[in-house]
Amino acid sequence: MALTEAELRQYEELGAVTIDSPFTTEELDRAEAAWDRLTESGRPHYEEPDYLDVFQHPFF
Repeated sequence: MALTEAELRQYEELGAVTIDSPFTTEELDRAEAAWDRLTESGRPHYEEPDYLDVFQHPFF
């Protein structure tokens, strides 16, 4: 994915570019909490629906 001219200017001026995401803050928070549960428990990723929701999202 190439950056637009506006994004390149923003990067040159501010040193950062934000990328729009199809996910809400709540969805990302749920996925992060699911990841934390998975790493603590050692269970497989397919046992956490909140984690799978991100990877099964049409965006990918």
